[in-house]
Amino acid sequence: AQKALGIIQKLDPPGVGARNLKECLLLQISPGLHLYEQMRVLIQNHLEDLEHNRLPAIQKKTGYSLDLIHETMHE
Repeated sequence: AQKALGIIQKLDPPGVGARNLKECLLLQISPGLHLYEQMRVLIQNHLEDLEHNRLPAIQKKTGYSLDLIHETMHE
């Protein structure tokens, strides 16, 4: 089942076969994208903070500037 899921998750559109929102978003980004690492960190560790617009908490936990957080969200 895991092998089949891995194959499905490589199909288009990106995010297909994801088991939750976090996994869906992570499947949609790839290394080489502008701000990839920041996107990965925000999705992996701060999705709930983003949902509730707790940007100062993200800033404190990551050390990212508010401008960088906004830019990453926009991207």
